[in-house]
Amino acid sequence: MERIPRFNRQALDVIMDEIERAIGPIKDKYGLNELSIESVSFSDFSFQAKFTGKIAGSEAQELDDLEAKFFALHHGLPEDILKREFTSRGEVFSVVRIETRNFKYPVIARCQHDGKTYKFTIDQIKEFLGRDKNT
Repeated sequence: MERIPRFNRQALDVIMDEIERAIGPIKDKYGLNELSIESVSFSDFSFQAKFTGKIAGSEAQELDDLEAKFFALHHGLPEDILKREFTSRGEVFSVVRIETRNFKYPVIARCQHDGKTYKFTIDQIKEFLGRDKNT
């Protein structure tokens, strides 16, 4: 096993990939709707990661879905925005949630290639969905 003398982007990518693979079976074992790493910050000698877990079919999930639908209709996006797929920079993304408190980048989508989540603006999503519809 290789020791890490300092945290940097490359070292964290390796560690986060391994953690993502490890939490997949945990998600399945407990029947969770979502179990993922949302954000990571680091310094040379430490890192912090935010995990999110959601129970399938829970009231919280229903509220999230309703909130996303309302948000989408209010901003000119399709009401079924969650799980919608689009292409950006040659990669396919799937919308996983809407962060209504994040005014600048409220749409969170997961890249199918690397499994990481990325933030997008409303205008970017409108452009990507419109472009994919025309192709």
